[in-house]
Formats: sequence, C-alpha cells, structure tokens
Amino acid sequence: MLMKLLSSMWKGLASLGNLITAPVAATARAQGSARLLLWLIHILAIVGILVGLWWLNDYLELEKSVRFPSAFVRSCWLPILFLLGYLLGWQVWWMMRLLRQRSTTSPYPDLDQAWSEATDQLMRNGVSLADEPLFLVLGQTEAGDSAFCSAAGLSLAQPPTPRGVDAPLRIWADDRGVFVSFRNASLLGLQASRLQDMARAAAEANPKQMVVPGDDSGAAPVFADFLSEGDEKVAMMPATQRKLDNSTSESEETVVDETESNLALAFAEPSETAKMRAAQEAEAKATVDISKEEVDESLDRLDYVIDLIRHVRAPYCPHNGVIVLVPKNATENLAIAQQTAVLMQHDLQQVRRASEISAPVTAIFCDAEEMSGCDELLRRFPEEHRRRRFGAELPNVPAADFSNIKEILHRGVQWVNRSLASALAYRIYAQREMFHGDQQREIESNRMLYRFMSSLDRRSDAILRILTRGLYPEHHGDWIPSGWYLAATGSDPLTEQGFLPGVMTQVFSAQNYVSWTEDARRRDRMRNWLTLFGYAGLAIAVLVLLIIAIVRL
Repeated sequence: MLMKLLSSMWKGLASLGNLITAPVAATARAQGSARLLLWLIHILAIVGILVGLWWLNDYLELEKSVRFPSAFVRSCWLPILFLLGYLLGWQVWWMMRLLRQRSTTSPYPDLDQAWSEATDQLMRNGVSLADEPLFLVLGQTEAGDSAFCSAAGLSLAQPPTPRGVDAPLRIWADDRGVFVSFRNASLLGLQASRLQDMARAAAEANPKQMVVPGDDSGAAPVFADFLSEGDEKVAMMPATQRKLDNSTSESEETVVDETESNLALAFAEPSETAKMRAAQEAEAKATVDISKEEVDESLDRLDYVIDLIRHVRAPYCPHNGVIVLVPKNATENLAIAQQTAVLMQHDLQQVRRASEISAPVTAIFCDAEEMSGCDELLRRFPEEHRRRRFGAELPNVPAADFSNIKEILHRGVQWVNRSLASALAYRIYAQREMFHGDQQREIESNRMLYRFMSSLDRRSDAILRILTRGLYPEHHGDWIPSGWYLAATGSDPLTEQGFLPGVMTQVFSAQNYVSWTEDARRRDRMRNWLTLFGYAGLAIAVLVLLIIAIVRL
C-alpha cells in the first residue's frame, strides 16, 4: 500500500515537472532545423520578457520598495527574479533527466557487457546505431547467428558480436541495416535454447537406427500413393501426368500448371499409416518447462535491452521491424506450437510496450535443413531458386475480416505446404524414363523429396496454431504481420541454406512501415499542447508588459 502511494506521488510530481518544464524540454529535444527555430523563438521570447519586466519594474517604481545597496539590482528586480525562475526550470529538467536514467548498478551486468562490446565494435567499424535501420531478432536458430547471416546472404560490416557461445545478445550489421538478436533476453530465445537441449538429450538417449528403404511400411512417406505404381517400389508420377501429348494446342506453361495442380491434389491426403506414425512422434515430444519467475525475468531483460536501444536512438523510432525465428522443434506437435504462440505473443507485446512502436513482424520457420529430405531438395535446387522466398505474405489486419482470419491463414498454410511444395518438388522430380547413372540413387532422391513434403505437411496444424495465436491475438492491431516463410539456416551453403535471402529483401523493403503507438502519440500531443500553452503564456505576458510600458510612456 505504501509503495503504491509513493508511486502515485512520484507520478504526480513527474507530471507537475513536465508541465513546468514543457517549453524547456521541447527546446532541448528538438532536432535539425526545428531545433534552430525553437531556440530562436525561445531567445526572442526571453529577451521580450526581460524588457517587459524591466519596464514594469520601472512603472511600479519597485526601486523605491526594494531595499538593496546596488541601484542596478533595484532597477532590474523583476527581470532578475524571472532569470532565477528560468534557470530553476532548466535545473529541474536536468534533475528529472538524471532521475530517469538507469541506475549505476545494472540489474543485468551480462547484458550491459555484451551491449558495450557490440556497440563499441560498431563504432570502430563506422556503423551508426542511431542512423541505420534497426531490426529486432527474437529467438535463435540451431546453427547459430553466423550461419543465419550466411544463409541470409548478408554482406556483413560487422559479424555477430560478441562471439562467445553464452552471449545473451548479439549485434551484427551490413550495409542495409543493424540487427539485434535477443538470444538470452526473450522468451522465444529461452524456449529455443531449451528445445535444443531436449533434442540433444533425446538423441543421446535414443540414437537413430539405420532403416533400409522399403523394409518398414510404417517408414513410407506420408503421401504413399505416389509409391504404389510400378515395380521395385520405384517412385514415379501417375500415368495421366506422365503422358503429355505434345500435339495438343495448349501451351507448355498451361500443361505444366495443370500437371502441378494435379500433383498438389494427389498430395492432399496422407496415408493412415503415416498419420499414425506422425501422431506417435508428436506424443513423444514434450513442452518446455518455463516457470513464472523465468517468464517475468525474460520479459524484464527484453525491456531492458529495448531501453538501451531507445536511449541510443532517441528521438527516432527504436526499431524498424521484428524478425521472429521459430525453430523446427517448435512445430513438432500442437502442444509445443501452442506454447510457442503464447511466448511469441508475450514477447511481441513487451516489444510494443517498451518501444512504443507498431512495426512489421516477419515469422521465419527456421532449421528447415533438419527436416527429412530438405537437404536433397536444396541440393537439387538451382542457387538462384534457393534465394527466393518459400512461404506467403500475411493479410493486413485492418483490411482483413478478422472473424475469418483463421480460415484465411488455414488456406494460406495449406497452399504453401501442399500446393507450392508439391509443385516445387515436381519441377526437380526424376521420372523413370529420365533416370541416368545410378538408378537407385535417383529413386532414393525421389523418396527424400516425398519425405520432405510429408514432414512439412505434418507441421501444417502447428504452423497454423503459431500464426493464429501468436501473430493474430484477440487484441489484434498491436503489430503488423508481414509474412511467414520457411528457411534453411544451417552451416553448409549447398545442402543446409536456402529460401532466406528473398525474405531479408522483403524485411528491408518494409522498414518504413512503422508508426508510434496511440499511447506515444497521445503523450506527444500533450507535450506539444503544453509547449504551445507555455509559449502562448509568455507571448501574452510580453504583450501585456509592452502595453503597460507604452501607457506608462
């Protein structure tokens, strides 16, 4: 009760201080040409007030009432009092600024140390943290930040710094912007770290056994219908899709589009065996144990880092966008997906409250290289195609019917995970008549492609849950969902990296779609009005003093 009373008293005193020092604070915070103009108006107003008070002092004949040895002090008594009050206003403003600064003893010295090391390195590399576009990265990939930068195709002016394995945050930069990664300063980062630990522990406890293809019917790809035609279990396209009549009047592009559409439809329903196997694998996973104290501490650490960013970038916006990294392990089942969505929502809400910014949010489902068959897809994909996006843009909340947002997202996820994935696989699919060299290798390559699409399709419900609950909460409008994309973020450029450079291009192109929150705009309007009233009061006082002086003359 006492703490609440003291907090209310402090807020009241702070509001009174803001009211008193509004003109002073507005002049001090101004930037550029506005700063020069405000200072000019400020100086002219002060000179006018001093002249008016000098005339008023003479008109009231205060030199006869003021008892002071100096004749100068007696004749300028009112201007001197005004100057003392004016200097007192500046002193109050500086004191309030000092009180609002962070205490000398930091609650998170590890964050301060990492921040200082990273920002000092930025200065040595000639990168301005205040002037360059800045992007927040929530979560982490399994391969690390360096592999993420390599997969994104960034031309780094500064590599991820600090480079220590246990660094709670990292900052890297290229010629298009600066990135701040909240590795151990966010809920998503904490969850990703523990999911990695759980995966390692599970791998050590139950090492994977080699399975000969075809020996286990339960190990067949989800879309097993494609393996049912032909002898020796050779994966091939249905005959209706293989027989393309070259004599038809249709263009080649139309035939390919129709074929890809048929392929997508054929992939629509997984086999019952595969469904059962996927359910068993999902049940084997467990959610991450995160206590209430850890949640509060992670959010406080997130708020603390954003406060560091705001202090450096003031008065400009603290950031230009948010990148959310969702690891592969977070889409293993609906329970983990639900937890990921809740943690994502908490992180994004904290970012919004601390930065007072509504900015684009891009969800990247990373670690795709860990999915079965993805390495084969990347190996057979041309490098130019690996640089493109694999995903979909998300609907703008104000323009979308929010009551149907789940259905909109469901159609988008199904289109990406089934139609788009199957179309891409068909383009590089090796048909039997096209086999050359090692036929068994070609068959196994096709199997790997099916396994990739099977794994991706099994995660559709989890991805939908994360998008629906994480990016589109009930109190929608707090941030701007930009899109969701699949990306391979491993260390090997040939078989473990892909689909990320195009996403980063979109992130950079959306950097200007930021706006202050309504609370920030309301507070700014109040300060502007207080400043306007302050200068209006000064102008009226000067005018009254001039009128009195003229009448006196």
